[in-house]
Amino acid sequence: MQNVFISYSHTDHEIADNIVSVLEELSIPYFRDIKNIRWGDAIPASVRDGLSSSSAIIVIISPGSLKSDWVPYEVGYATARGINILPFLTHPAIETPAFIYDLSYVETVKQVREYFISYQSEPHNHQNTDQKDITSKDELQEPTSEKKYSSTQRRGWFTDRVHAFLVGEAGFPIDAISVTWSDDPENDIATVFTDGGLNDKEISILIDIGKNLGVQVIYCTN
Repeated sequence: MQNVFISYSHTDHEIADNIVSVLEELSIPYFRDIKNIRWGDAIPASVRDGLSSSSAIIVIISPGSLKSDWVPYEVGYATARGINILPFLTHPAIETPAFIYDLSYVETVKQVREYFISYQSEPHNHQNTDQKDITSKDELQEPTSEKKYSSTQRRGWFTDRVHAFLVGEAGFPIDAISVTWSDDPENDIATVFTDGGLNDKEISILIDIGKNLGVQVIYCTN
């Protein structure tokens, strides 16, 4: 396995510490900000490099992370790159954010450990009886147009991912982003508007999000 990227709020550093202990015990390499980002490093570039070298991202969902600008950015970038997203809920009563609402999750460090032990022993068939609806790596990938999802589902997923990415990557407030759709239900064509322009790399990632979901993307500025 490549790196596992840990996305979290620093208010949840103890949970992150416990997850790191599991990864180190199992000799699984990981990326964590306090370990991999040095004093003076450019944080956005370091985060992108860490995600680009990772095959999975553990997202710790908590009241703190729901207020974080970095967590949706990291999830949005991971989604665009097809990285496996593994949500960890710190409490079952937390309202799942829109950018991961369709993914199964775990709630204990014990479940994290069992998942990765299973992954190491049977990388193509990890089944853990103590996990809450945990699925295999392949099943956690983003839906594509070849899978049996409705146009409404694909459009909803696309809109959520675009918001997560643009808020985190480009720093847009949520009300500076809008997505409109073609009238033809047989062709999912989205026009994404922002108040201000994106650079070429950001536009490329936006298009990648669409490709992963079978959505054609047109980008415009207001």
